[in-house]
Amino acid sequence: GYRPYDGDFVRGHPSLAIASEGLRWARSTKAFKRIAIFYLIWFVIWAFMLYLWVGTDLAEFGERFGMTVETPQDYVLLVLNFVLNMFYGGVAILTALLAIFVGAGLIADDLAAGALPLYLVRPIRGRDYVWGKALIVPGILLYAVLLPGLFFYLLVSFWQPPGEAWSFFFGHLEVIGRVLRHYLLASLTYSGILLFLSSRTSRRGAVAVMAAAVVLGGIMVKGVASHELVGEQVQRLLMLGDLVGSTVIPVQVAFQEVLPEAQREVLPPESGAWIVAGLLFAIGFLAALRRARSVEVVG
Repeated sequence: GYRPYDGDFVRGHPSLAIASEGLRWARSTKAFKRIAIFYLIWFVIWAFMLYLWVGTDLAEFGERFGMTVETPQDYVLLVLNFVLNMFYGGVAILTALLAIFVGAGLIADDLAAGALPLYLVRPIRGRDYVWGKALIVPGILLYAVLLPGLFFYLLVSFWQPPGEAWSFFFGHLEVIGRVLRHYLLASLTYSGILLFLSSRTSRRGAVAVMAAAVVLGGIMVKGVASHELVGEQVQRLLMLGDLVGSTVIPVQVAFQEVLPEAQREVLPPESGAWIVAGLLFAIGFLAALRRARSVEVVG
């Protein structure tokens, strides 16, 4: 008969094999390749702008933003933070759509194909299966979010005067920290949403539509937050509904801090973004784990 498997389990890291399989599929699709070309073009445009601005007179650049830049390194950091802010802001929606495209079938495809019992009969623990699926979206966002920011930082570091490249690189690692936090926030947020929705239905298209509705709904909530009748503290809380914008907060804050106060935008607290992202991931992971453990396999 059928019963939950209670024998010896596969040793090692089956979750990595599951993640690798999902990433291999995602990278092989035409849609991913087309999106990757757009990201590459967008990166080249801003890398070129970064090169031009690094060579601009620092006073002239500072005047454009109504601020005074005192030292060459402060100027370079200002330019770098501005470029990161514009780069990530310009592809925020596309990043969400990329995550949805890759993650809509995390579990739904296995449910539709009847493959989930086959995964677990190998045998693989349910948590290993879910961790493998949870790593797929972060694996794709590695290309779209983490690597571009690191490359921008490397470019600026090696454009420094002779002998100053490594001192600049190791002296401003907080920039890498902001990019890494943006990457982790996006990974937790989108993985959580897609694990939850994908474990509810076997239809990839339905998952994609529901995930897009969640993202667009958050953007509408942000629109409500911008209303003048809403107080600043309420604005900040409502803005956390904008899951797309919330993941970019670490990068946005770094640039907003150097702007004159009159030009600054109201941003939600980064701590709140971490709470929302963590809750979404925990809910999605537990929902997917429950789904995996509900599958009976041959003992």
